[in-house]
Amino acid sequence: MATTAKAREKLEAEISARRSVEQQRASRKLALRETLSSLWAPVTCFGLALVLYIVLIEVHTASSRWAQPMLKDLGLAALVWFAGLLVWRLAVPRPKRIRRLRRDARDLCQELEVLLRQRGSQIDPKIREKLVEQATAVDTYRIAGNVERLEPEPGVGIRPSIWWWASPRRWRWLCSSAA
Repeated sequence: MATTAKAREKLEAEISARRSVEQQRASRKLALRETLSSLWAPVTCFGLALVLYIVLIEVHTASSRWAQPMLKDLGLAALVWFAGLLVWRLAVPRPKRIRRLRRDARDLCQELEVLLRQRGSQIDPKIREKLVEQATAVDTYRIAGNVERLEPEPGVGIRPSIWWWASPRRWRWLCSSAA
């Protein structure tokens, strides 16, 4: 079975194409919120400011009079930002749970993309379409923050109705049945 150019298209691009305008806006907003709530965000911002400060001081030494207090204030703000994020993560359990579920959803979609790239030509187009539909549903739940739909069932592991394609055993069956 030959693979068409559309079949080789990245999974993320296919999922993105199926999103509504509202979902695309919510996805960008979610990505920005996740970036700003990362513990690396204050460190990265301060690091960039420090690099700019060093370049500024090397170019114009006299600017240290106003730049050094500004850098100190920015460092203090980054420390407060970091401490606030740390306290928020430890004190409020719901965001931690949502972050874990969203990370798991992203990881499984990335794993699916790799498997589709490696063995996409061995899978029936109908099954591939079903996999993309399931990944789109997971992406929709991830963007909406629908914890109930993303949460695995207790004692079962990954929820079969959403993640039926995530099992390696399922992949061996899909690839062997298509061959």
